[in-house]
Amino acid sequence: MRIIRVAAFLAAMAAGSVAAAPATTTRMQVPLKMALQGETQGDRTVLTATLTVQGRLAGRPTMRVLLPMGATLVEGTAVEEVDLPEAPGTVVRRYVVRGLRGGQVTVTGALVTRSVGAHAMASWPPVSEAPRMAVPPSVAIPPTRVGGMRIERAIPLAPARRQPE
Repeated sequence: MRIIRVAAFLAAMAAGSVAAAPATTTRMQVPLKMALQGETQGDRTVLTATLTVQGRLAGRPTMRVLLPMGATLVEGTAVEEVDLPEAPGTVVRRYVVRGLRGGQVTVTGALVTRSVGAHAMASWPPVSEAPRMAVPPSVAIPPTRVGGMRIERAIPLAPARRQPE
């Protein structure tokens, strides 16, 4: 019976009487997103943390301020379980840190329940991008196989120069 239905469907498709359904995609949104803006005023740093919550969460997210050694949180709460007036929503908190001295402050937002977990974080000053490494020069070699993979180029290794004693 199933073969007959498939054949009938294919025949209808060929005749043009059945329209194909449009392709759909489902995109998940990140449940928590943290943004951190800062401004230094003397030995104080004023930070604005924005925690964005997408969709409904099965609990209350916790915001946490992580300070480097020697820095002190002058204004704001270091650990706070935040209430959202309505989900999805945004929570904004202001923090003042004294004695940052080139260190980095990180603010995290986390939610952990028995069935779900989410984590977001941001740092100030922002983490710089990792340096890009230059690709070392390679030379052609006679083709060979290593572990079933064909190798045709290699990076030459020069012996280390000995320091004069």
